[in-house]
Amino acid sequence: MKVSTVIGFLILGAVVGGLVATNPTPIAYQAYATEQASLYLNETLCDDLPGAVAEVLQGQCAEVIALGQPQIPTLIRNRTERLNLWVCSIYRTSLGVPGLDFLPSYEVKTLGIVGRFIPLSARQLP
Repeated sequence: MKVSTVIGFLILGAVVGGLVATNPTPIAYQAYATEQASLYLNETLCDDLPGAVAEVLQGQCAEVIALGQPQIPTLIRNRTERLNLWVCSIYRTSLGVPGLDFLPSYEVKTLGIVGRFIPLSARQLP
């Protein structure tokens, strides 16, 4: 075998090993997803509520969200599936408020690779 081929395999092995070592864990994803969900809830949801819901909350959306903040990590952990591909992971999370079916629910897919998370898609569920 040629020296260049051996060096090529060593480099490929190092790259794959590096990707495996930096594949983000479910705990890291939970922290990332909690932060993203909190940002969305605080910056977007209150402005996009259906008229009847906004009327019921009477401007107290932020307070209601603050009360629910401690449950977000558990909700994410319980509603996330991980496809572990060793060099990366694909996380699929279903987000919605249990028991409040009149609020929108979403499915979010995220790629975890090299210690980072890259949103792949987000769609509102019917």
